[in-house]
Amino acid sequence: MSTAKILSAIPRAFQGGGSIRRCCAPPRSTSTSTSSLSSSTTTTTTRTRVHELSTKSRLGIGGSRLAQTSKHGDGQYASIIATSLQNGVRTFECGHGGEEELRRAYTDAIMYLKTKQQEDETKVETTTNENDGITMTARFGYRTALDADSGDGDGGNTASEGLSFPNDIIIEDDATSILHIPTMPPATTTEDDDDATVQTVSTEAEAPKKNVAYHNLSRQYVSHALASSPLVELQTTHPNVHLIYMAHNPETQGVQMALQGAPIEDVREFVKDRMTDAFVGLEMGVAEGQIGSYGVCSNGLSLPNSHPLHLGWEDLLTAASHAVQEVHGRQENDGRVASLSTLQLPVNLLETYGLTVVENVKRYLASNSSNEDKIPCLPNSINAFFTRPLTCYPDRGTGTGKPFKLLDYQIPTSLETTDNPETQWTHQIPGPTPTYYTPTLNTTMSHFDATHILEAQHIDERKLTSEERDTLDGCKLLQSMIHDLDSNLSSGKLRSFAAYEEELYTNVVPLIHDSFEELDGGTAEVLARFFKAYGESVRCSIAKTTRELLRTGGEGGQKYEIGEVESLQEFALKELWRKRVDLGEGEVLLADRVIVGCPKAEYVIQAMKAADSLDR
Repeated sequence: MSTAKILSAIPRAFQGGGSIRRCCAPPRSTSTSTSSLSSSTTTTTTRTRVHELSTKSRLGIGGSRLAQTSKHGDGQYASIIATSLQNGVRTFECGHGGEEELRRAYTDAIMYLKTKQQEDETKVETTTNENDGITMTARFGYRTALDADSGDGDGGNTASEGLSFPNDIIIEDDATSILHIPTMPPATTTEDDDDATVQTVSTEAEAPKKNVAYHNLSRQYVSHALASSPLVELQTTHPNVHLIYMAHNPETQGVQMALQGAPIEDVREFVKDRMTDAFVGLEMGVAEGQIGSYGVCSNGLSLPNSHPLHLGWEDLLTAASHAVQEVHGRQENDGRVASLSTLQLPVNLLETYGLTVVENVKRYLASNSSNEDKIPCLPNSINAFFTRPLTCYPDRGTGTGKPFKLLDYQIPTSLETTDNPETQWTHQIPGPTPTYYTPTLNTTMSHFDATHILEAQHIDERKLTSEERDTLDGCKLLQSMIHDLDSNLSSGKLRSFAAYEEELYTNVVPLIHDSFEELDGGTAEVLARFFKAYGESVRCSIAKTTRELLRTGGEGGQKYEIGEVESLQEFALKELWRKRVDLGEGEVLLADRVIVGCPKAEYVIQAMKAADSLDR
């Protein structure tokens, strides 16, 4: 990757000049911010808070979407990592099938920053250091027939083609699951997500097809994944990288049994045994120096106990305990503990079950170690990485409808096309829609009123031709459709932009084509302008509806006091970063990292501003 490509993708503020001092200011001293926090706390309580990282160091960059887009080689992924490193962000998640892309982007970013530092005579405000600790996470578990051809899948390994492993679970992605649950990542993902489509598991072994995937947690598959991992290889040249390898959705191993009607207790015992096997492989990987530690990346951890794919944290800790004892043996007082370091799970302001899980785990591990019932050989603490902080699924994460975002949007202040259009945040727009929407709506409705056809019929005292009748019917139909679309903006029903786009392309566009055999240039231009205005108005409506949902505690959740000053994403991130749990002798933060999808370097800056506002 050339330096020019990376440079072209980095925001101008990071390429030098006066503004670099403001954007790339060194992070505040952790000891300073913690000291200030502690001094204010001790006036009201004798409990203390443990030494805490700065908020910006608790930001992680999600790589699911970046792994897909970086295949085009535009330098965007490297620019995002370079921007993150310059601002004190040290955690990067490769996402589904993105190990090689993360490895390449990281090495390109480091090379660029070294070159820039050498060229910069003033040595301005750089916060990067070759010895700074970097945390990277990778997942294993899924692979597909397509992945075998392309080298993707969890881990992004290229050596899986034609291989089979013990305990493969076959997953079909072309059927409707009777459990109505997400189990497998889609081919492409959006922003910060572990977003998944509904899958089902086949009860019969079939020849691999393009729409078939496999899930595997065997120690043999772990060994293969580590041996062919680009990120394991990266550590040989960058020893400051701490690689956490994660078992992805272990609960998937139990879907086949659940579909066959097995008792839920048997399903969960089966999943625990499969997890133990995976953890044995991971413990061996730690012992051999291939990885720094391991973890679990699971949707099931954030599902309630009644859900078929719930993954119990007690089972997870038990599996880790059994694994470390199997690999190393257990001797009294030898101090050896499992290398399980991280739980990665979906948490956001509307999907909060994961918060309870993290509270329980942190309290359990910090509890009195003399308790004979306590699971042995566990660390004193485990980090919690929150994913999907801005992407919510219906019914507090248990629904299968389209996800919606805790986002405000930057939309243009005008429909005119310019090289540098002015924009405005949706939460700063005083009315329900942008100012250009209503005039555009009126113009569009007027264009399809077909008054001239009715007037001609009356004046000439004649019957309408078949072409005129078709045009009149089409105009009435389009006016009715546009009226319905307009009503949706104020109905509060618009929750998901993805759902709107689906409606647009499956219903609205076909209706237009069916109504008119051919559109003249003026009509096509009127419709194009209307849908441009309407699309921006949909974003505005969704953001305002979501804000009201947080205020009123919709979806059965907590009510939040959110004003109009902060964007939804800033508010949502800060609320997660603030959350704590009292361990008796002190408080600790619940979110050790919040993983945010940042497909543009500008989004990293926005997340950093939210973090900085908490550190001040």
